[in-house]
Amino acid sequence: MEEGQERRIQLNSGRAQLDEYFIGNEVVTAKYTWYSFLPKNLWEQLHKFGNVYFLFISVVMYLGETTDLYVGTIRAFSTLGLLVMMMAVTAAVALYDDIQRGRADKEINMSIATVLVEGREVEKKFKDLQVGDILIVKKDQDFPADTIPLHCSGEGGNCYVSTANLDGETNLKLKTAPSITQKALMNSSGSPAGSLSMLKRIEIVAEAPNGNIHDFNGNITVENQKASLGQKQLLMRGTVLRNTDKCTCVIVYTGNDTRMVKNSRPAPMKQSNLEITTNKAMFIVLFAQTLISLTCGFLHIQFKPKHHWYLEEERIILPEWLAWWLTFFTLFSNLMPISLYPTVEFCNAFQCRAIRLDEKMHYKFPDSNELFEARTRSTNLSQELGQVGYVFSDKTGTLTQNDMILRRLSIGGKKYGTFSSGPSFAKDKKMEASEPPDEARRQAYITWRSFDDVCTHRSQHVT
Repeated sequence: MEEGQERRIQLNSGRAQLDEYFIGNEVVTAKYTWYSFLPKNLWEQLHKFGNVYFLFISVVMYLGETTDLYVGTIRAFSTLGLLVMMMAVTAAVALYDDIQRGRADKEINMSIATVLVEGREVEKKFKDLQVGDILIVKKDQDFPADTIPLHCSGEGGNCYVSTANLDGETNLKLKTAPSITQKALMNSSGSPAGSLSMLKRIEIVAEAPNGNIHDFNGNITVENQKASLGQKQLLMRGTVLRNTDKCTCVIVYTGNDTRMVKNSRPAPMKQSNLEITTNKAMFIVLFAQTLISLTCGFLHIQFKPKHHWYLEEERIILPEWLAWWLTFFTLFSNLMPISLYPTVEFCNAFQCRAIRLDEKMHYKFPDSNELFEARTRSTNLSQELGQVGYVFSDKTGTLTQNDMILRRLSIGGKKYGTFSSGPSFAKDKKMEASEPPDEARRQAYITWRSFDDVCTHRSQHVT
């Protein structure tokens, strides 16, 4: 099917008739394939400053070992071999994380859905579902694809779905089956499955696949009766049927065409705060190493003996100051800890295992008493757990007290009260004088007491 083109789905006596080919319902979130793992992981590891540094040092050492550019004193294999081994450890951890994603994908794709085939309920795997299939979704089951409800067991064709997996909202959303299909299936004798096969022709026209989860445009035609379809008639993949026994629906979008997948992004290359801080610290070490190498190179040039008969004559192609700087730079390369990244990877892996095995972080389902353990999707982000950078909240009565308390008052040009967080302004010592100084202030005092009583009464009413 061409991108950006609306789709038409025809059902004749409950059977789908499609003139176009639509993609399958299998969804893959794994980052790597067998042919892309090595180049992609290598590119990701080269974003770590330490790996780039030691690769550069290895090349410089090899040039000093095989050419006369400068005096090479360390063999390149001593650093390059260790670098390859450390990068292999990091790659193994990344491969393990991706295998876990693949297992989660397989678990979802191999889940079982109930499909109507010639009036009979047949089990079918999620990955084998196609556009036009008629689904039977029961209470507390996930919708395996984006569907249009034809019949709902709720009153008036209504059903409720949980969209927490899509937008994070815990309140249930009301969805409604089109009135023409709801009435047609209810008026016919027998179950909705049997009555669906009696309808000769149903045609659904849906908009092109997109990622807008708050809008939908389409129409449905049943026996020459036409009705429009909106957002209330779209049951998206990832939502869960709640408070409704059963819903009969037809698939309109599958796989990568679903709203959920359209809004998902490929697994990005994530760096923790610790890794970012480590990269910055290594820049400081590099600066110190460069400064020390320059100093040692300068002192060597100034104070070295002209020639010793028992030493071979030095043959240097590069300028003397640059050649000796490279010599000392490679000598001081051990200032940079080459094993730092793999050590952190091992610590992250063991921490993730400890999180997974922690019984206090297991959730027990109330119905089946089945335990659901905590899962870590990325081992390199385990140390980010519990680090809260921002807190967003709304201003509601549960977070603030709606108390109307009189804090300050001016009587006769004199100010009374403070902005303190005391329980009441009435306890201010200045306002508790037993004898007002004159009649005007006595009247003002009475007026203030009445005003304070009114505010107190209103605050109690609002609270």
